Amino acid sequence: LSVGQCATTNFSVTSAGVVSIASTLGVTGATTLSSTLGVTGASTFTGQILSSDGTASAPGYSFSSDTNTGLFRAGTDALDFTTGGTERLSITAGGNVGIGVTAPTQKLHVLGTTSRMLIETTHASDNVQLMFLNSNASPSNGFQQISFGDAGDADAGFIKYEHLSSSVA
Repeated sequence: LSVGQCATTNFSVTSAGVVSIASTLGVTGATTLSSTLGVTGASTFTGQILSSDGTASAPGYSFSSDTNTGLFRAGTDALDFTTGGTERLSITAGGNVGIGVTAPTQKLHVLGTTSRMLIETTHASDNVQLMFLNSNASPSNGFQQISFGDAGDADAGFIKYEHLSSSVA
């Protein structure tokens, strides 16, 4: 079946049930697709684009040639990124970010089998700096600390800056 004007076909359905539309398709109201919708070319959507929650191995938003890589929802108000079917980065409802950990307990929680973190610059005159800053205008007796340890002793050693005395211990 083909429908069009003059020599141009605007709408066609093949014997296999494939529908082709050469112009604009307008869909209003609640629409649920139980099969595949393929869109070729630039597309504009207004309103929300909703998807299933998905999983790490089958994310709700993925790529046609890499279906185990994308975004999924592991829990209420959470967002997770997966590559190769493995969860790599999590953002919790509370705003904690985890890399290599599925339930981060701090603002940034990194877990992995390597003991290295790299901060690098390619600019010849730039300094590389890791900064711990208390942005409170008048911190009282707080501190900032880098801790060293292992599974047997999480606080084996530390470098600590005391705000009250402005000293490093």
